[in-house]
Amino acid sequence: MKVSENILSTVSGKVVSVLCKESKYVYEWEPLIEIVTNAGSLEKIVSEVGGTVTTLFVLPGTTVKNGTNLACIDVSLVGIAAD
Repeated sequence: MKVSENILSTVSGKVVSVLCKESKYVYEWEPLIEIVTNAGSLEKIVSEVGGTVTTLFVLPGTTVKNGTNLACIDVSLVGIAAD
């Protein structure tokens, strides 16, 4: 079963850097996107899950609000060990 996770912005501001690419695997807590907030601080948006980036919804220069969908990650379960 395919499970997707949306990565949402936690701040309002402007995207300055996209650190991931579509079709690439990212690890849990890996930085994905850097945003300069309206207050001027640099915030790194991290992935809360590991998986393959299926869609990027922003590019550098995109203005975002808190809650904007930045990316979609396909969460794949490779294998689960059981006793």
